[in-house]
Amino acid sequence: MTPDRPDRIRLDEITLENIGCFVRKTIRFSELTVIFGENRTGKSTLVYAVYFALYGAHLNHRLKVADLCRKGEAAGTVTLRFEKGGIAYKLQRTTDALPKLYRRPAPEAAWETVPVHAPEVLDAVIGVRPETASVSSFFRESELIYFLQDMPKYNQTLLQSFIGMDDGLVLRTRFKKALGRAREVKKAIENAAPRKSVDPLHLELTRRQLAESEKALTELEQIRRTDRGAGVPDPAIYQLLVRRHQTESKTLETLKSLAEKLPSAKALATEKRDLESRLQEAETALADAEALQRRIGGLIQKTDNLKLRLKHLATLEARAACPICDQAVSPDQAASLVRKIECQLSRAEDEKSRIEARLKNMERLARDSTRHRERLLEIDGKIQKINDIQQRIDEVTEQVTALARDLDRLERPEDGIREAPAPYDPETAVDSRRLQLQEQIIRHRVTLTRYADDLKRADEHRVHIARADRQVLLCTVAARAVEEALQSLGSRLLEKIRKSVGDWSRHFSFLDRFDIEISDRELLPLIQARGYRYKLNQMSKSERIFLYLMLKLAIGDALGHLGFFMLDDPADGLDLKRKQTLAYLLTEAASRRQVLVTTNDADFGDFFAGGVRTEL
Repeated sequence: MTPDRPDRIRLDEITLENIGCFVRKTIRFSELTVIFGENRTGKSTLVYAVYFALYGAHLNHRLKVADLCRKGEAAGTVTLRFEKGGIAYKLQRTTDALPKLYRRPAPEAAWETVPVHAPEVLDAVIGVRPETASVSSFFRESELIYFLQDMPKYNQTLLQSFIGMDDGLVLRTRFKKALGRAREVKKAIENAAPRKSVDPLHLELTRRQLAESEKALTELEQIRRTDRGAGVPDPAIYQLLVRRHQTESKTLETLKSLAEKLPSAKALATEKRDLESRLQEAETALADAEALQRRIGGLIQKTDNLKLRLKHLATLEARAACPICDQAVSPDQAASLVRKIECQLSRAEDEKSRIEARLKNMERLARDSTRHRERLLEIDGKIQKINDIQQRIDEVTEQVTALARDLDRLERPEDGIREAPAPYDPETAVDSRRLQLQEQIIRHRVTLTRYADDLKRADEHRVHIARADRQVLLCTVAARAVEEALQSLGSRLLEKIRKSVGDWSRHFSFLDRFDIEISDRELLPLIQARGYRYKLNQMSKSERIFLYLMLKLAIGDALGHLGFFMLDDPADGLDLKRKQTLAYLLTEAASRRQVLVTTNDADFGDFFAGGVRTEL
């Protein structure tokens, strides 16, 4: 364990005004300070006041800052003097005002005002986040309630409670739910996609047909205005009908030729049913992909932990003693453990390989499904194209038939147009043709309007799909980041804390004189985030308190601490011998950190021979 750095905080003095039960109270601190007071004399208030002065919040998150004020007072003030890096600071914080910070570089210098309008200034001076400080630098008696239960909730470890493992797991679950919801939304949007796609060729063809029909109607209107004959067919009408008949006949031939080049609608329908069946089978096979991903993540973490344990066991070859408790370990015991762990590692890696093979097969199915969906869209487009061409063939056939019927009513001899055997009414023929052209124009305009609506919906759908893709990507990245963070917490950080726990346990050598055993059987369950079977109800209350405090010190070394350790009545409920043990423990901890202890037990306070005792 590395010694504390000189940039840690050392508390010198605190002044309370209208805080708790104090009208005005000043308390000075030393390296080991024991603050004695009866019940309801302000011991817990003092701990809360130190935290409030540093962070402007209540250490008990269920209470408000205003709850610190003395009864009947609208506001209270805490002034905390401390040193850090050889510079003296004075931090004054009022419950209803902004904090004030002063610094003095040298003992003979005057106090200088430090602007703290930006929170970053004060954060730089303190150097530790409030969440970390509440774990590593403060101890409240209420924290032990969980650990003194006969059966710990969810069978957690001490470390899980300290680092908020439950919150991390809840957060991971929420991110996974968000990812699942984003995928469901994306799938719903994809299912709501327009079934028909607009063929650019049909769109352009309809536009040209509309232009031709409008041109023909304009010519017909001009002929109608210049037609003065009554019952005599106009040669211009005959020529117009001939040209129109020829044009529509060529269009019909072109459409039939295009229809012959297209695949059979029946074959396309059969292929579509086959692809839809394959997609359904693939979706069933891919349903377990997410569960397999979670399983392989657990196996990766398990193999990493097993490899780490093998690495620790390898150190026993050079040093035949447990790296935590210094108990002797025989070569046979070490070899047996190595074989057991290697067997577990082999099974885990085999299962991991099988799952990876299944996942690769699922990736292939996913790629095939993507191609099948693309082919389905292509088939839908071709079927729509066939239907549109067939509809157009029917329309043009009807027009050609009508034009041929009009031409049959007229005959064109060599010397010009003569009246047909049946009476001919040119006005009726023109009106009939005019009505047909108007119907065509309306039909083409309706088709163009429908195409425009389809294009608009397709554009909107692409925007929705892009947004859904971004949401899925964001949720995927966030879920993976949380998962990787928890895995990292379970490997690097836990290993660091494990070493620190071992150092602290060896540092408290006085425990050998008492009937309290702190061995690897007690220490290892503290740092195992998985596979925890050791129940806390197998330990006495005093053992749990000692382990709890030791783990707080170890986590402080790993995560960071303020430089002091402030405890609120830690010896409550212990017998006299255990109180003496706890006093020794805190006295030795004071060689590495400043220790501040509040208590209402006079006997416990007397065990701190080297500490300064202060009465409230």
